[in-house]
Amino acid sequence: MHYDVEESNVELKRFADSQVPSFYKKYKKCVTEHQILKAVKKGELFGMVECDISIGDQWP
Repeated sequence: MHYDVEESNVELKRFADSQVPSFYKKYKKCVTEHQILKAVKKGELFGMVECDISIGDQWP
């Protein structure tokens, strides 16, 4: 049995690339809030977000 590590790496990279969501293929660097919201509305970007929410010292 012949096992070619370099060929296997190419196949693995090809598979990994095929699994990348279209949003990340389209926007490889920084994105604006508008681009994010537009992608969410079009169904190109979805998932969960972890964030911290803070309020002022006075609660109404």
